[in-house]
Amino acid sequence: MNTGKNLLGVIVGVAAGLGAGVAIGILFAPEKGSTTRKNISKKGEDLLDNLKSKFEDFISTATKELADAKSEAEDLLDKGKEKAQQANNEIKNEAKDLLDKGKENAQYAKNEIKHEAEDVLDKGKEKLKEVKNDINNTFKAY
Repeated sequence: MNTGKNLLGVIVGVAAGLGAGVAIGILFAPEKGSTTRKNISKKGEDLLDNLKSKFEDFISTATKELADAKSEAEDLLDKGKEKAQQANNEIKNEAKDLLDKGKENAQYAKNEIKHEAEDVLDKGKEKLKEVKNDINNTFKAY
């Protein structure tokens, strides 16, 4: 809206200049009073028309800038929503991948523990057979 401030300054400057010109013209006018009044009236109408035109330009410019700003804000909002959705999807996919990897690792650990337990059990059974055989052999020897 910096353009609007500049335009308002121009309008005020033009109005002040015209007012000063009219005042000086009245003071130094070599014409009759009726002619001077007509000239003042004409200058006033011209000034009013000029001010109306400048004000309409100001309103038009301000309206366009406001519409542009609104459009830009809507575009930014849409882009922000799109980025947020992308981030959300990426997070969901990453979380799913991590969960799947966790499940795979848990299954692997379960299988490893099962195999280790089976090995320990088999070794325990072997040792038990050895001890039983040793005991039987010891009693047979007596």
